[in-house]
Amino acid sequence: MPKPRLEHVLSMLLVGACSNLLALTGCSALLDSSEAHFVDAETLADDPRAQPDWMRRMLPPLPQLRGYFGAFPVLYADALLLAAPGQTFSGDANYGKVFRYEVPNARAEPLAFELTQELSVADGTADQGVFEYAGFPEPDLQYSMAMEGDTLVIGVAADKKCGGINGAVHVFEREPHGYVERQVLRPATCGAWRFGRSVLLIDDELIVGAVGDDSTIATEGNTQTGRVFIYRRGTAAKFALFQELQMEPKIDGAFFGFSIAGDHDRLAIGATFVRNALLEDHTATDPSTVYVYRRSSGKYADPDSLRSPLGAAAQDAFGWSIAVQGDTIAVGAPFDRSASANDPTSTGELRSGAVYVYQGGRTTRLKAERIERESWYGWSVALADERLLVGSPNASDRPATLLTGSSTDAVESQSGIVYLYERARPDAAFKVRATFEAPDRKQQMTARFGTYITLNTSVAAIAAPFKGSPSSGIARAGAAYLIDLTRLPPLPTE
Repeated sequence: MPKPRLEHVLSMLLVGACSNLLALTGCSALLDSSEAHFVDAETLADDPRAQPDWMRRMLPPLPQLRGYFGAFPVLYADALLLAAPGQTFSGDANYGKVFRYEVPNARAEPLAFELTQELSVADGTADQGVFEYAGFPEPDLQYSMAMEGDTLVIGVAADKKCGGINGAVHVFEREPHGYVERQVLRPATCGAWRFGRSVLLIDDELIVGAVGDDSTIATEGNTQTGRVFIYRRGTAAKFALFQELQMEPKIDGAFFGFSIAGDHDRLAIGATFVRNALLEDHTATDPSTVYVYRRSSGKYADPDSLRSPLGAAAQDAFGWSIAVQGDTIAVGAPFDRSASANDPTSTGELRSGAVYVYQGGRTTRLKAERIERESWYGWSVALADERLLVGSPNASDRPATLLTGSSTDAVESQSGIVYLYERARPDAAFKVRATFEAPDRKQQMTARFGTYITLNTSVAAIAAPFKGSPSSGIARAGAAYLIDLTRLPPLPTE
């Protein structure tokens, strides 16, 4: 293999055993420098074949303005789902689409996904599948997706079928010719529920987060206490409401249900106090909290509380993202302002972000290796197979001096960075194994690579929904990037 040219951009840094990110040749325990993959960002924009062989870029079949393709990726068995919450179809109002990809056979490469179906919900009205928050530079894409077995659910919190931002969840079942919509769930009363802001499938249960309430005021300024609805399959395989969860005491603006994660008999629900965090209301007295429920006598009850260690005044959006695997819970706090992983009380790096990992009575606090203001580290988290993925979608690119010794290239703002951590066993600490950046990031500095992430044992899917189309220049058409995790070198034995 020819030696890579130094003027090319390194799009993945393997750093698990390297104390110095600059000493790439010192990483020989992980990857010989002569085998590193370098990609010319300019070439990639025009020629997908220039992508490194461990990465695949997914673009929308039909790019559309503010389509946000790639959002809310889901990996399940041999299937991949990517949403485009802002995409129109059939000339109707903008209500979004979901694209289903599958690996054709067991012998295929991990990234050999082929488009097999385009899905759209059957009814309702929505405002481009998005919602604008005061004090925040980007819209919140009001979609959510989950898949298990032959069931696929799509949450559309921006649904306005009965007035207000009521929301809906659409249930699809797999048939021989593809997925068919079989059921639509909505709250019993109309209001500003934003029902479907988060969804989760566990066995025969469907859990739905509704961050609003039953107010008829369809604005951001209502109480927004939040509620979580739990459905179970009943007759004819239909989901029926089984239980409702609310935080106690109820607190205005809690956004209970903003994030949901679970694993069999355990359910974690975030109450993030989103408005307080976005508006930096440091006089607030209610801390962001993650409530961890366990199933008892068939129902979820008696939650434990994980609270932001920095207290209510920090407004760090603790619980914005949650991941659960076994006894491990990862909680993102993307608006954390601390300047050090070891000293959470240090301030000065506004919205640099943090992630808290809870496992076996131990709490570990993680920060980005390069702490940066407004980078939103912890905006997204995912757990699978002793790996932790953390998105920092507003992080800037590293200056070129870190990679090539040249200072000719400027920092690429808001391009996004994703960190991959691994651990040797369930009771071991997570260590950084790789840092991912979109190799074509110079073409779109506000792509926000890492806004949504997921992974399984062999593949990581990373969304850049705000990326413009490289061929047509259409703004916010969106993209997703797949990483072949089987190409990573093995984790050294501890």
